[in-house]
Amino acid sequence: MNAASTWKPLAVLGTAQFLMVLDASVMNVSISQLVEDFDTEVTTVQAVITLYTLVMAAFMLTGGKIGDMFGRRRVFVVGLVVYGVGSGLTAVAPTVGVLAVGWSVVEGLGAALVLPALAALVAGSYRGRERAVAYGVVGGL
Repeated sequence: MNAASTWKPLAVLGTAQFLMVLDASVMNVSISQLVEDFDTEVTTVQAVITLYTLVMAAFMLTGGKIGDMFGRRRVFVVGLVVYGVGSGLTAVAPTVGVLAVGWSVVEGLGAALVLPALAALVAGSYRGRERAVAYGVVGGL
């Protein structure tokens, strides 16, 4: 196996990890603009952001079990689709309630499918020193 094909899975997995972290960071940085756009309170937007983390954490074990049952790669892809649907809903949200459903619930469920599958796919794709490097890259993102 050549070097390019060896690290291709890591590019996909790393990009997914980066997207999850970036999306959460963007929401935190955008709090004041979201308050203005939705004519709401800071605590409301903070609650929406916190709910995302709670949904993701609450369903992380379930997401891992679903990956075990149906295949990690398949669940990873389904999770990315769910996450994308949530992102689309979040982008067009006319109210803070729709924002909460798109961002907190749908994206949170998507992340709960993606993240356990991502970790398992790294473990399954690399051995030895390559595995350590792959986890280092994903962790660094």
